Amino acid sequence: MTLRLNSATQGLKEVNRPITETKKWVDLSFNFDNFKAITDFETVEIIFDPALAAADTWYFDNLSQTKATVNPCEGTVPVAGIVDDFDCQRNAVASTTGGDFLEVIKNPDASGINSSANDKVGKYNDPLDEWGAIVWDFGKEIDLSVQNQLKLKIWSPVAVPLMFKLEGGQQVEVLSEVKAANAKKWVEYLIDFKGAIGKGNKKLVVFFNPGKMPAAPLSYFMDDLEFVRAPYTGCISTFETPLDNLRQIPIFC
Repeated sequence: MTLRLNSATQGLKEVNRPITETKKWVDLSFNFDNFKAITDFETVEIIFDPALAAADTWYFDNLSQTKATVNPCEGTVPVAGIVDDFDCQRNAVASTTGGDFLEVIKNPDASGINSSANDKVGKYNDPLDEWGAIVWDFGKEIDLSVQNQLKLKIWSPVAVPLMFKLEGGQQVEVLSEVKAANAKKWVEYLIDFKGAIGKGNKKLVVFFNPGKMPAAPLSYFMDDLEFVRAPYTGCISTFETPLDNLRQIPIFC
């Protein structure tokens, strides 16, 4: 079933919903949140069976406008490699040590490399603990055979050391840092975990200012954590597996 709104300036905007049960009354909700900036909708159209597959009689009742009841992430298919984008691709279970200090909020600094104001990010409130950390549990060994570089964005209020760690098998640690020039802005980091291939790790752990007690409470922001393959330095396509093929004109080996 399709519900369509007609805007004088923006044209037709529609949302489709499946009818999962027949010959009984069912509630359907149509989420038009993506079009909330449009203020001149004039008409509402209801389209039964858009594919015209049947010639039947339909009944409807109680058409009303209300608050959103549809999960905006409904139907999202997990993308291989993405750990957590704090929107719909939340593909590992996140927790924090020492308590619940991780929350999802709207991007507080929509500038630079993370310029979407509607994007959600993770806010980590440092619990005043030398070894407070965020843990993402995959529930199984992380496949690092091809995608073994952790890419993520971090916004830090101060210059601090960072530690990225894989746990659950033969643990691997990689150190990095937020430099003074990179404080108070979004910065993308690429962490090399090739050395962890085949070591059985099931958890990704991120430490801010590890081993040091903060002088005052601080909040850090993160976004778009994903495992990607290492940058190419030679041939970019072998045509052997899907992960070996890029969507561009290849340089043949």
